[in-house]
Amino acid sequence: LRAKAVQVASGVDRHLRAFSTKQALASLWELVGAANKYVDSSAPWVLAKDPARKPELETVMYELFECIRVIGVLLAPFMPQTSAKILGALGAEAASAPLAEQLRWGRLTPGAQTRKTEALFLSRTAAEWEEFCEGVGTEGSVCRTSAEWMAHPHAPGSRIVIEGDDPVLGRFRGPGINVRMSETPGE
Repeated sequence: LRAKAVQVASGVDRHLRAFSTKQALASLWELVGAANKYVDSSAPWVLAKDPARKPELETVMYELFECIRVIGVLLAPFMPQTSAKILGALGAEAASAPLAEQLRWGRLTPGAQTRKTEALFLSRTAAEWEEFCEGVGTEGSVCRTSAEWMAHPHAPGSRIVIEGDDPVLGRFRGPGINVRMSETPGE
């Protein structure tokens, strides 16, 4: 996991410097996938049943929590509140240290207690979102798909529809926000 974390952190940094947030998130997701594979291959639930394997279990859990901490640090530019919750649950509050120091493997204190946290990603049905919007006095309704949004009569005037040419996908039109830059990224 440590080598994968270093590789992913480098990729996230490279993609963010090129303003490629989608690729940066895809790189981050690789680390999430590696952590999932690590859990499957190390089977901590099996180790926990055998008192003689407690040191091995402690190592597995430390490596996993350290990986989750790195994921939390890398998630900060995209989802700062979720990042703070992840780091807080691990007892590794968001730091003002330079990023390279925050990403250094081994910053968690071995044996430290984790804290229970609320769900990181809440899901709501369209009906629940409509009820929420009504409750806070927001006019409108929830569009269940981007196609439904694009077909809505208010979409063109919302300034949240973008059109463009992608070198891979070709001409596109979809929900989004136009961003205009005065310089070409990466030059």
